[in-house]
Amino acid sequence: MELVERFVRHGLAVGIVPALIADGFEGVVQIPLQPTPTRRVHLVWQRVPTPAARAVGEAVLSRAGAGSGP
Repeated sequence: MELVERFVRHGLAVGIVPALIADGFEGVVQIPLQPTPTRRVHLVWQRVPTPAARAVGEAVLSRAGAGSGP
């Protein structure tokens, strides 16, 4: 996120970042967005997951209530 902060501070970009991240930025203006944007995230793994990857995938999917596990 440091790169985003530097770009914004130098007038090269605007950014949409979580409030916790924005609170740590210096020398920039913050405007809370309402309603809060939503985003889709994806869980990805290789075709034949390692036992650790399988366990993480199963734990995430059981908590998210999404589809079938790895």
